[in-house]
Amino acid sequence: MIVTNENGCTSSQAIAIEVHSLPQVFVVNTIELNATQLPYTYNMPTSFAYTYTWETGEIGNSILMDEFGTYAVTITNTNGCQVQHIIELIDLELEEEEDVIEVTGIGTSNNNVPAINLHCYPNPVQGQLHISLQKNGQASTSNFNQNNNSSSQIIISNTAGKIVYQAALNNGNTTINMQLFASGMYLVSLQNGAEMLTKKVMKY
Repeated sequence: MIVTNENGCTSSQAIAIEVHSLPQVFVVNTIELNATQLPYTYNMPTSFAYTYTWETGEIGNSILMDEFGTYAVTITNTNGCQVQHIIELIDLELEEEEDVIEVTGIGTSNNNVPAINLHCYPNPVQGQLHISLQKNGQASTSNFNQNNNSSSQIIISNTAGKIVYQAALNNGNTTINMQLFASGMYLVSLQNGAEMLTKKVMKY
């Protein structure tokens, strides 16, 4: 820093500026559960010297979630720098009805609802992701009921649209090791010719 007075005299001095980083924590922002799994204990990492302050006023690395909805947490490091995360606890039964983001050519039951559901669990997932097809009560007119149809493909793509995994579906069920993939959101699609089902899956 250089200071100049009214007479044009100058003086300089070096000033050290230290910029502290924000807390770096990977947070699973979406949790999908059935109502029977409530209450649910959400745990934040304990390997950092961080303070976790929840919007409920609780302080600690864990919180007991007893109802579906959003939970905000402020994370503070030892330098006083803060970040905030919102965690959403979603009813899996409602999500299964609403989370099919693409359905084309799927057979329907007599009450005009999709006859086939694509189930991906657990979600979020860290290790093994189990994928299965289930009927919605009525007989389906879709080729997806033909579980031995070798043309059925499981396709996993990232949010940029890049396919990161592709394989044939075996007997209507398969298991995929998600530890091979980076953390983030993925689209899991089941395709058979012109028919397709797609679900969102979070890998943490």
